[in-house]
Amino acid sequence: MSLPLFPTTSVGSFPKPDYLKKARAQASKGEIPAKKLRELEERATREWIHFQEEIGVDILVDGEMYRGDMVTYFAETLKGFEISGLVRSYGNRYYKKPIVVDEVKRAKRDTIEWYEFAQSLTKKPVKGMLT
Repeated sequence: MSLPLFPTTSVGSFPKPDYLKKARAQASKGEIPAKKLRELEERATREWIHFQEEIGVDILVDGEMYRGDMVTYFAETLKGFEISGLVRSYGNRYYKKPIVVDEVKRAKRDTIEWYEFAQSLTKKPVKGMLT
């Protein structure tokens, strides 16, 4: 891999487009199927990969379009968690709080599928995201 001496990258999370925020709210109410939400998450990921390429970032990120916050996504993919009430975080943003209720175990692959999808969209390196 040929990278500059000081390659550029990002922390990882990018803002969710309005269409994705709306779709995530609709999916949580059962108004749209998971497949439709996934399509929109992939669309947003494509847009962010393209944007990073346009501005010349060296090591790209997927933008984390598949998760609403840093913690709940992982709690939902691991065994041993329950999702509780809302907690205030980052000013006026609210998230569902995960609570450990049993031994924590990996139930399935977390972000590998998203990493592979993002990497398939570019020839530049993509770093995997893990909180």
